[in-house]
Amino acid sequence: MANKFKSSATLIPIDQAVGTILAHDITEIRPGQFKGTAFKKGRVITEEDLPHLRRVGKEHLFVLHLEPEEIHEDDAAIRLCAALAGPGVVFEPNPSEGKISLRAAHRGLLKVDVEALMAINLVPDICCSSRHNNSVRPQYFDRINRINRIRTKGYKYPENHVNPVKITR
Repeated sequence: MANKFKSSATLIPIDQAVGTILAHDITEIRPGQFKGTAFKKGRVITEEDLPHLRRVGKEHLFVLHLEPEEIHEDDAAIRLCAALAGPGVVFEPNPSEGKISLRAAHRGLLKVDVEALMAINLVPDICCSSRHNNSVRPQYFDRINRINRIRTKGYKYPENHVNPVKITR
């Protein structure tokens, strides 16, 4: 299957990685102390990261190269949330792997523009889930008040797929 993007991930020595975008998570294991993600996919590598990368045994990294017409999946998710968030809808602009949750700012009736939601989900590599139209946000609703979730699929995203997404209110 051909790569739908002009650019892709490339393996480079960590000495050349400063300023590049990490194309995968890096797990750190310290027996008896910690096992988890040391660096998340999408992180821009800094000079300060290099000693830590060496400590976890990395000599080479897969980094992402974006063409001018491509944007990172997290940037795409932020733009999509900004287009979707209307009155009473908020989101934290801190995506993780192209995902952001939209939350209700207060209790009340959730009105979903079902046609707009369907149109967004027809854009390739975008997934937007939602609670049902005319849902009531009761007292016992989950503590984060999640009403929607945006997910861009892949490391990078063609900018022309994000720009046309406009919600009319």
